[in-house]
Amino acid sequence: RTAAKLLDELRNRYDAMTPGEAVVPQWDSAARRAIEQLGYMGGSTMTTEEFVSPGLPDPKDMQDVLLQFKAARDYLDQHEKPEEIAALIPLVQNVVEQSPNSRTFQFLLGLCYMRANQPAEALRPLETAIRIDPRNTASLTRMGDALAQLKRFDEAISHYRAALAVEGKNAETHAGLADVLHRAGKLDEA
Repeated sequence: RTAAKLLDELRNRYDAMTPGEAVVPQWDSAARRAIEQLGYMGGSTMTTEEFVSPGLPDPKDMQDVLLQFKAARDYLDQHEKPEEIAALIPLVQNVVEQSPNSRTFQFLLGLCYMRANQPAEALRPLETAIRIDPRNTASLTRMGDALAQLKRFDEAISHYRAALAVEGKNAETHAGLADVLHRAGKLDEA
């Protein structure tokens, strides 16, 4: 898609929206307890329409940021080498600075750090993404991955289990949990 076409799609999508209250998630008590045990409750519970909630930027004012975000996502999809991904981090940091309350942008920054083999740097944006939306299994799983790479196995296990409490059929999360349980020598729990 061209930048002009993307801008038109964004305008059409966001012109039809009106600001409203963030939706309070409906989740079971086991999922809530798992997230609370990690200390992430108390943040907002955003829906996928992050820019439509009160107090956040108007979507119409975010078009440049969204174009940068799309460019970053496209680049990430097309490159695999850690040094190539590391070159993308300043662009993503700029996107995050312009909308620090976006779970999507924080997650992308954490993902870039992970793919650039910088798991310690990934912790802060992933933690922020989880605080914004504590039900997001992708953020919880990536946090588990980062902690596992740092050999903080018990914390990784807790994050994987919290992700599974929210979405129990996530194969990637199950694989991450099994791997870290094996690496931590907890084969009886695998």
